[in-house]
Amino acid sequence: MTTVAGLRVLVVEDEGLVAVMVGRMLQRLGHSVVGYAPDGTTALTMAAQYRPDLVLMDVDLPEMDGIEVTRRLTESAPTPVVVLTAHQSTELVQRAAAAGVGAYLTKPPSEQALAQAIPITLARFADLAALRAALAERDAAQEPVAMLEGIIPICSYCRKVRDSRERWQKLETYIARNTSVSFTHCICKSCEAQVMEDLGSA
Repeated sequence: MTTVAGLRVLVVEDEGLVAVMVGRMLQRLGHSVVGYAPDGTTALTMAAQYRPDLVLMDVDLPEMDGIEVTRRLTESAPTPVVVLTAHQSTELVQRAAAAGVGAYLTKPPSEQALAQAIPITLARFADLAALRAALAERDAAQEPVAMLEGIIPICSYCRKVRDSRERWQKLETYIARNTSVSFTHCICKSCEAQVMEDLGSA
């Protein structure tokens, strides 16, 4: 089993005894607890303040449950999350996965189970982060092309294009300004013979 140590952990748990027990487990595993949050609102505030490396999140919290807190945390400041729950269900697993939870443990968790869940959560979080980055890069690459979708007014004679400000410009200028495409000029085979003939008669 891969072990991870030295993480700064935020414990979100409204039961004081459970919070202390989990905190001691984390310390024995080589981690430090940056704070204890008894409810969802406090958890979001403390996560923004301390920027922990990991969050241990109870599901049954006052005001909003741990899954909703995780969803909001994923949107505002993505952080690896291990969920603590008193019960398991298919619905819970689905909600947790959709919110960005990396693993979940039944309360009270054993130290061994906690030690196993942490590296799994970090690995899943890294995979999701890489996927988000790849999707963002893909979307950024596709965005300039999307700008050219639809009808583009082009002159039938000079081949100039009219932009949204009613300005006429060369086709390559229009494409270069609205996409990431760059042009390099050369002579195609069809025109090469004519060019050589013109040069010969000059």
